[in-house]
Amino acid sequence: MVLDIRGFTGLCSRIDEETICEIIKEFVLSALEISLCPFCDYVKTLGDGVMFIGEGNLDEVFAELLSSYRNLIDSFKDDPRLSLIDGIGLAVVHGKVFKYEIP
Repeated sequence: MVLDIRGFTGLCSRIDEETICEIIKEFVLSALEISLCPFCDYVKTLGDGVMFIGEGNLDEVFAELLSSYRNLIDSFKDDPRLSLIDGIGLAVVHGKVFKYEIP
């Protein structure tokens, strides 16, 4: 699963650098809360996106992902800085992946 800020490049041209940094920080910290779910591991940050790998039955995992995604969107409605973004994108891919860690 990948979450990202929709229209991020355009947003960067419309608002100041300090606000952009605050938005990215809040978005990433909020998105990382999803990695606390038992089915999902944080993998890495990709600019304005965050990638996760989950394990389990797709029907069960997808319902949990969707719930977490909705909670993330709802949490942004209360912050005026975060209301500047065009939306949060969600991409979910199903299949085998290879995950490795470099010590």
